[in-house]
Amino acid sequence: MNQSNGSSLNLPITVRSAVTRSAYLKINLTTTFKSWGALFLCAVMIIATYLLRAIDASSCSLIVIWSIALVYLLIVLVTAVYLAYTSKNSSCLLPTLFTFDDESFSTETELMQSKAKWSSIIAFKVVAGYYLLFISATSFIAVSQKALSVENAAAFEKLLHDKVKH
Repeated sequence: MNQSNGSSLNLPITVRSAVTRSAYLKINLTTTFKSWGALFLCAVMIIATYLLRAIDASSCSLIVIWSIALVYLLIVLVTAVYLAYTSKNSSCLLPTLFTFDDESFSTETELMQSKAKWSSIIAFKVVAGYYLLFISATSFIAVSQKALSVENAAAFEKLLHDKVKH
C-alpha cells in the first residue's frame, strides 16, 4: 500500500468508464444551470419583474425582459444538445481506462493514451453520477461513480481531496 498524506490507500486505482450521450447532455445542462451566470440571470429576471411591476410599467416591458431570458435558455439548450451529439466530441464518449496513483493519472482509449500530473486538475465536482475532473473552466474528464467499487470510490475521493486544490 502507498501512503498519501499519512493514510493508507490502495494505489493505483484503475477504473474503466464511459460517458453516454444522454449522460453528457445531462452533465452539460446541470453544470450550465448551476453556474453563476444562470443564477445571476434568474436574480436579474426576478428583480426586473418586481421593479417593473412596482413602477407599474407596461406588460410589453415584461414580455421583452422574459423573452430575453427565454432566448438565453434556448441557446443553452441548443448548445448542450449540439455538444452531446456533435462528432467533434465523440472521443469523450469512448470507453476509457483511467489509472490514478499518488503522483499522476493516465487515460487510455482506443485512439490515444495520456498521462498528467495531479496539478493539471484545477477542480472537481460530482454531477449526474460522474466525478468531473476539470482541466480548464470548460473541459473535464468524467469518471463514472458506478464504475468504482465501494472501496475504490472511498480511496478515489480521498485522493481527489488530497491532490486537487480547491
